[in-house]
Amino acid sequence: NSRWLEKRVVFSMVLCGGYTMMCWWLWLMWVVAVRKRTEQLSEKGKREEHAVAREGG
Repeated sequence: NSRWLEKRVVFSMVLCGGYTMMCWWLWLMWVVAVRKRTEQLSEKGKREEHAVAREGG
């Protein structure tokens, strides 16, 4: 049955894609958290949120 095979292939592709996206998202959140923490430690008085937003965008 070719339709069953097609469904399995699509399902596995979606599963792999979702897993990869999840890993990427977790890694990104971790990097952002570390950057925010280091910025807070290095310059407590200043507010560099706008500059960071411009760099990221």
